[in-house]
Amino acid sequence: MQPSPPHLPPLPPALPPPPHPCSSLARPEVNMASHGCTSLSKVDFSGAILTHASFADVNVSKAYFEGAVLEEANFLRSAVAGATFESARMSKARFTKVNGRSSSFHAASLIEADFSQAYLVNAVFSDADLTKATFALATARGANFRGASMLEANLQDADLRGAFFQEADLTGANFFGALVYETDVLFARGLGAVKCLKFTQQPTQKNNPRSPQWNCPY
Repeated sequence: MQPSPPHLPPLPPALPPPPHPCSSLARPEVNMASHGCTSLSKVDFSGAILTHASFADVNVSKAYFEGAVLEEANFLRSAVAGATFESARMSKARFTKVNGRSSSFHAASLIEADFSQAYLVNAVFSDADLTKATFALATARGANFRGASMLEANLQDADLRGAFFQEADLTGANFFGALVYETDVLFARGLGAVKCLKFTQQPTQKNNPRSPQWNCPY
């Protein structure tokens, strides 16, 4: 008769991973790159006060910035793909030339933020405040702007094909040269005050006979 195996106690729960060494630098006006912190993927900065902080040329893909204060922060040329900025305060933040594919800015305050030349395919800006924000020359195909406040936003020459604008307020927004085919911009608010946008017949689009396109001569 074989003896019964000894009863082993259950394994203790796994310990959470240690914080990233650069997370302790989260403070206003910090320059992450100058501290050698150029790879911050998946680091949690939720709720941090990072006013005027610089993440220029830093990889923050899939990082967490929920509820953070990032007013006038600088993300120039940063990789922010898949990062979460939900409900963050980012007035006048600079996201020029970032790779922000699939990033989320849901319900964030982005008043006068700059996304010029940014790559924002499938990014989420639903319910965000984008008043006077700039998306000039940005690539935002399939981006979600549903319910966003986009008063006087600058979307000049942006690629917005397939983007979603249902219930967004576009009053005074500038679509000079923007590509807006296959969008639901017809369901946005404030269309009567949009700059450089008209609606024309597109016979090749059977399911969307009134397709918007820009109408501002260079």
